Amino acid sequence: MKTPTSLFNFVASDYAAEFSKNDFVVVKNGVSEEFLDYIDARIEASMRAGDISRSKRRLKHEFLFDFPDEERLVAELVETVGELTGLPADELIVSERHLKVYRQDAPQNPPPHKDRRGTQLAIGFCVDVAPDSRLILYPYHQRSENKFDSYDDFLASLSEAERPENALRDIDPLVIDTRRGDFIAFEGSTIWHERTNAAGSKLLYLKMNALGLDPLGENLPGLPLKTQRRLRDLGDAAWRAA
Repeated sequence: MKTPTSLFNFVASDYAAEFSKNDFVVVKNGVSEEFLDYIDARIEASMRAGDISRSKRRLKHEFLFDFPDEERLVAELVETVGELTGLPADELIVSERHLKVYRQDAPQNPPPHKDRRGTQLAIGFCVDVAPDSRLILYPYHQRSENKFDSYDDFLASLSEAERPENALRDIDPLVIDTRRGDFIAFEGSTIWHERTNAAGSKLLYLKMNALGLDPLGENLPGLPLKTQRRLRDLGDAAWRAA
């Protein structure tokens, strides 16, 4: 499986103001073709091996994504996401890294949800999106944070009026058409969101935060970089003192 030379086709600073204003951004053709090919190969390998789906819901299969074992690619990821979102790159953690393969019988219009607190950022790489599938976002309404480690616990904490079927009833969402190679970033624990008509779609989602939260134990080795750099600096200081 060929290791990509880069992940992205865009300059994060070109989109930082847009993310700061809206708490989400979609970069058309923002993912490198090499990285898309790598994701394709990981999906094929997971499906062929019959890996156990990590999803508890009927919407999709989820497989743990094996990130390319290259320090420079990990650095590219956190530096790009940090510059794009304003979060400190050297404190970013990957709290989830899942390949999502939507089942052919996936519901066409599932209710919107919010991700667990560890998803300060939802980072999406569109691989193979069904023609009628759309990303649904509510970035300007009902922005309370899911402070729990599960959506079910968060939903149970809401009053009847706060539940999405009631709180969002008269609100028109943003409906976003995404295609292969598009890059998505939004605040997943505070923005209600969903994907409609997703049957057959394939995406990679990384969930990231600068809160030190890794509820599923899926963080990448070496992150956060702040810890790496502190240890490196301590090592250099000890060497100089010897």
